[in-house]
Amino acid sequence: MIPAMRNPNATHVDFGFLRGIIRDNPNFMPSNIDMVLERKGNFLFGEWKREDEEIKTGQKILLKELAWIHRVLLITGYVDNTPHVSLIQQILPNGNLKVVGKSPADLIKYIQDWYKDAENND
Repeated sequence: MIPAMRNPNATHVDFGFLRGIIRDNPNFMPSNIDMVLERKGNFLFGEWKREDEEIKTGQKILLKELAWIHRVLLITGYVDNTPHVSLIQQILPNGNLKVVGKSPADLIKYIQDWYKDAENND
């Protein structure tokens, strides 16, 4: 069994060594996604950002494209010692954002509802 990551000081992968590998597109870089859940082939992706943290253009494109085939959330908040969530938005395929919650309890409810929907879509 893989233990849950509970270390807020865990390092993140630095992809800087890949900068410039595509000569015609020197800004082409990997993106990461903070959260992914899967149930019966249904995926729920979540990207967490702190209140003043910006989403880079490439990541915006990635999340918008994922929204065409899966559910994608943009969660404003953080989980250091305790979860803090101030805004939960679903990214729609057209790139628009739909507010779906504003608290950790709302996020939990959203995930539970998504799971229930995934269970019933056999």
